[in-house]
Amino acid sequence: NETFYVVTIRNPLDSIISSATRYDIKLNSENVDTYINEYLVHGGNDILNLNFDLENILLLRYEDFAKNQEYIATNLINFLGISYKRRLISIIKKFNIENVSKMSKKFDSFNEYDKKTHIHGNHISATKGSSVYKYLDKEVINLIIKDKNIERIILKFDYKI
Repeated sequence: NETFYVVTIRNPLDSIISSATRYDIKLNSENVDTYINEYLVHGGNDILNLNFDLENILLLRYEDFAKNQEYIATNLINFLGISYKRRLISIIKKFNIENVSKMSKKFDSFNEYDKKTHIHGNHISATKGSSVYKYLDKEVINLIIKDKNIERIILKFDYKI
């Protein structure tokens, strides 16, 4: 039995914004280090240490599947070698970023969520793409991208800031 790994990555700045938003925190120069560290401890450092040249690792970029719902299904089907399932595609289309954004509007905060789907309020994904400049000022952006590990992730995965 071969083990397969499916790894998703998102622009580190958007991940950090999402984390702070979850707690209703506005990022600033005094608290941003806490969220940089949280990002790195909860996956960022792992991303840096993975060998993506291995055949048993599939990397899916959030930005790609946020724009194209079939991207994730097609890549998973091909990677896992499973037969095409029309139902899988319909589920993925139902839960695309636009639909999730609409569904999340009925919740007032990140802590309110649908118990079946786990869609929550305060969903920043509605911006389709990076929300960096909507949520952060230049000082905070510069503090985040100065972190050597964040900088490595941005460069390794060709994120634009």
